[in-house]
Amino acid sequence: MSFEGHEWEKIVKIIVISLFCLLLACTMGHQADSEAIYRVNCGSLEPYVDRAGLIWTADQSMLHDTSKWGAVGGSIIRRDNLPALDSVRPEVYRTERYIMEQYRFPVAPGYYMLRLHFAETFPPNNGPGLRQFGVSVNGRLAIDTVDPFRDAGGFSRSCVYEIRGVRPRKGLILLGFHSDSGKHEINGIEVLRQRQSPYTVSLVSDPHEVNTDSLSEPEVTKDEVSHEK
Repeated sequence: MSFEGHEWEKIVKIIVISLFCLLLACTMGHQADSEAIYRVNCGSLEPYVDRAGLIWTADQSMLHDTSKWGAVGGSIIRRDNLPALDSVRPEVYRTERYIMEQYRFPVAPGYYMLRLHFAETFPPNNGPGLRQFGVSVNGRLAIDTVDPFRDAGGFSRSCVYEIRGVRPRKGLILLGFHSDSGKHEINGIEVLRQRQSPYTVSLVSDPHEVNTDSLSEPEVTKDEVSHEK
């Protein structure tokens, strides 16, 4: 069986259109399953667009207006001299907020998924067990022990916890942090509205990795040692 040139063009066009429709259907399905309400680059003073085109808003503190979202307490820091191993959103892991009490997010009634982004980027904490803390949602312990180095599999590597089926309490999602040593931190927070879902907590392996053989260990600055313990 042979085809003329114009027939091949028709076949190729049909294949391209079919693939485009399939991709569009998958994208629409994903968007229908979850909708981003907040996407926060914790510790950042500026908004950020990652390499996937997602917009991360700058961090902000909770002041007197309780109708707005924000962090309660804590300090922020940025580390430019560190390797950021996440290839899609490296800027999220260059900044962090630490020793905060909680984040407060006003939301409408419904079901939500939280995606909590962590990375150990404080040079003295170059091993497991050196930073451990718990995370609660609306007063309920959600994650007993977050250890960013252990959970991500190394220094300056990213990990993500997903908490699904979260329902607001009095119009708020309260994200709390607890540690005896005061070493808790977070790099990014996503609050996504989703369909009705059971309550689950899972550690998500980040699919974006790079070869670390060429990365050297970062230097410790005096400012960092004095500002974060």
